[in-house]
Amino acid sequence: MTSRQDRYRLHDLLRLYAAARHRSQDGRERSAAARSRLRHWLLDTAVLAGRWHEPDYGMPPADPGRLVELADREQAARWIRAEGDLWLAAFREAAALGEHTRVAEVAEAMHWFSDHWVSWGHWVEVYERAAAAGAALGHAALEAAHRNYLAWAYWACARRHDEAVASATDALRLAGAAGDVLQQAWAHAYLGWLRDAVGELPAAAGHYHQAMELFTEADDVNGYLQVSCGMIRVLRGAGRGEAAVETCRGIMDALADPRHQDRIPANVREFTVLTAVYAVSFVHLDEGRWQEAADALRSIRGQFDARGWHKQAGKVHLHLAHALARLGERAEAASAYRAALALEGRAPADVLDEARAGLAALAAGRPAPLTRFAQ
Repeated sequence: MTSRQDRYRLHDLLRLYAAARHRSQDGRERSAAARSRLRHWLLDTAVLAGRWHEPDYGMPPADPGRLVELADREQAARWIRAEGDLWLAAFREAAALGEHTRVAEVAEAMHWFSDHWVSWGHWVEVYERAAAAGAALGHAALEAAHRNYLAWAYWACARRHDEAVASATDALRLAGAAGDVLQQAWAHAYLGWLRDAVGELPAAAGHYHQAMELFTEADDVNGYLQVSCGMIRVLRGAGRGEAAVETCRGIMDALADPRHQDRIPANVREFTVLTAVYAVSFVHLDEGRWQEAADALRSIRGQFDARGWHKQAGKVHLHLAHALARLGERAEAASAYRAALALEGRAPADVLDEARAGLAALAAGRPAPLTRFAQ
């Protein structure tokens, strides 16, 4: 039967019948061995595809016998998305069989890619299983890493804030016990992000400062840059707009630094620019610097949409429209309002209501409605 786009899948009854026939004809042992080979192939390929997006990995070693072409990040991403149902089923089976090392390996390989597919709907499960695998192995640092990723999934994917804070707090405790500086840094980074999300700015700033110190100690530029993006939001919230803009400039300088050219993968570089520019656009909007705001938002238009970050996608279109309306660029402003409205059913209702009001104001020749630019 058809599944989605050009994908097909067996009906569950037909799948059960085929499995029963396979066992009866080849025997349980051979059938189980074939299933095991398929599981390992799917998970091996998932790891290779995911690692395309990970620092220190990138292109997999050449293998003329590989059944899937993974020549670049785009091909790898397409495979992960297209075969998500299959490799997730293999991942679940590995977890059920107690293949803890394999479970943790697959989840680790998906860490940076997950930001590109936040709307998938299964990242909480992936990182719950991976954290459990780390605990089953008695590996505190490994469990800490996956509890950090789980904190991200709880909040970014499911809006479960209390569970996200608890997971990051557990990660900090485990990483401290293991003496793992990098995972302590990430735990503080996630805790800063989570405190920022509920307006606890002094607590967020404290965690971010600790994270920056630990990332510096661990010589991890990728983590340091993510925390710097968070600091833009905190500085803006504290009314320190110029410091926020300067922090954004520092991020761009670090990205351009030849010393970091091979240390920051292209996908991490792109996501860092997206996050920093989005954060600093609010400073420009707050201060009525409409041209700077429009230039910033034009440069990232459509990028959140592609990642499934619908709230941020809607706000990019909406705020770009507001800035353009104030600049008198009415046609482009109307187009941006309509782009926000095209996200109906995905973007928050208040974003859509504000876009409708802005479009109506344009049509009536009225000034664009005043707004408070909230992240």
